[in-house]
Amino acid sequence: MQGLSTEQKPAAARIKDLVEAIRTAQVPTIFIEFGDPPKLMQVIAKEAGVQIAQTELLTDTLGTANSRGNTYQTMLVANTETIVKGLGGKYTAYSQVEDLP
Repeated sequence: MQGLSTEQKPAAARIKDLVEAIRTAQVPTIFIEFGDPPKLMQVIAKEAGVQIAQTELLTDTLGTANSRGNTYQTMLVANTETIVKGLGGKYTAYSQVEDLP
């Protein structure tokens, strides 16, 4: 979440401002980055009355071997799916068309 550092605990006023901004903007989902401690985001989501995406976003690193984001391309696909579903959309997996020139 912009303006929050995983390195330090934000002030209560900052959390209150974020919760209000989330409510005002009618944000449906909070997305958590892979590896970040989710506790603070869970508190913010609960206070704002929104959900947390079921899958973390891969932002600073690729996923582990054999994961859904273990290459740059699969990371982009995994993040796209997470965002689309988190915003209430329907995700349709890409299928390569072999017949194109």
